[in-house]
Amino acid sequence: MDGNLCRCTGYRPILDAFKTFKADADETTKKIVRDIEEAAGCHSNKRGPCQSKTACAGCPRVKSSSTAADDDWRLPTSLQQAISDIGTMSNGGKTIRMVAGNTSMGVLDKYNDPLDGYISLLKIPDLRVIKRPGDQKSKFSSSSDGAVFGAAVTLSELISEFDELAKRTGYKHCAEMAKHLRVVANTPVRNAATWAGNLMIKHKYRDFPSDVFLLLTAAKAKLKIGRFLTCRVSENQ
Repeated sequence: MDGNLCRCTGYRPILDAFKTFKADADETTKKIVRDIEEAAGCHSNKRGPCQSKTACAGCPRVKSSSTAADDDWRLPTSLQQAISDIGTMSNGGKTIRMVAGNTSMGVLDKYNDPLDGYISLLKIPDLRVIKRPGDQKSKFSSSSDGAVFGAAVTLSELISEFDELAKRTGYKHCAEMAKHLRVVANTPVRNAATWAGNLMIKHKYRDFPSDVFLLLTAAKAKLKIGRFLTCRVSENQ
């Protein structure tokens, strides 16, 4: 039920529905909440669409969609292209945000600044890299023999990797890290949100209560930060 409980419906109807599954459920509850098998079926003659009162009230069809003329959405497939897009959009005076899951939209209103454009990082292989200790190093791997996670790696992927790392000698602490990450947000959010995106919210809004920031700080994680003006990469703890 993690993340899939509808708050619009309310908890009481959901609780009542669960009660009907009990062997000793009272008749009043059973009458209020009916099983799907007991619901009225379609009374169509099965040779055509439903008519009259049995017709489905479908949603109106969208004929077209549009965005403001100044809106800009980029989907680079390489770091070099992303750097180029950042430069082009910034020089054009646009306020931009680099996104992956873009889950910050659901946090608080103050984290949703007016923007002119977005750059999605989902299609950049170098930012999706996952390197385990002992694996062959890539040009973006750490100089040490530790684990490396690209900026676009999701929290769910991070949890899975920590579970695997915990089986190795010297990485037993990763089990506790995975355990802690499992209480961050909920499953659908963790499937989309990235660890780097979480840190960027913390970087911009210092009062944001980031468990990811706390966890990585305690683990003495190091960040490799690229600067788009010089294309240089620096390592920071």
